[in-house]
Amino acid sequence: MIVCDKYQIWLRGIVTHNGSRYELDMPGPKAMVGSESLHTTGSYPNLIGDSVHTCLIGFQSLLNAFHILVAYGGNTKKHKAAIAVILVMFFEAPRLQELHDLSFRLLRDKDDEIVGETNKHLINDWCDTSRDFYEESGGAEGVITIAESTGVATKKVAKSVRVLCRSRWDEWVKDNVPAVNPGAW
Repeated sequence: MIVCDKYQIWLRGIVTHNGSRYELDMPGPKAMVGSESLHTTGSYPNLIGDSVHTCLIGFQSLLNAFHILVAYGGNTKKHKAAIAVILVMFFEAPRLQELHDLSFRLLRDKDDEIVGETNKHLINDWCDTSRDFYEESGGAEGVITIAESTGVATKKVAKSVRVLCRSRWDEWVKDNVPAVNPGAW
């Protein structure tokens, strides 16, 4: 299991139809001049909205998304749908097992399908699911064996999550691990 930031390094950011630039929250210099944070500005939820479960993803949808972003200017419904397809398939699928499996199957079979309610809840609950796992496991390092007595949060992570939320891990460590006092030199 990997613990890392929600927005993975294989996609640095996006430029919207009106030229607004949004980048991932990463250490180091920004890749685009005048860009804003994709995460902390709240732009990411605005781009996919609450209707992510109705988003049609897959082979043809992904191909069309790039063509739509080039062809359609302005604040059109097609433009927003294209951004949603890219965000779901590039940001969400790599960190959520069931969405990854769906995306992979759709690409392999050259098919399209809607994200659905189940995957919507996985996307929206990812950070909370990670936090629940950290609290249940107590920050223990090592292999966790799934058994009947294993907690609900751990079973859910084992089934659904490929990458855990780093920001929730940092919060858990801050709240539960005593600060190291370097002492006098």
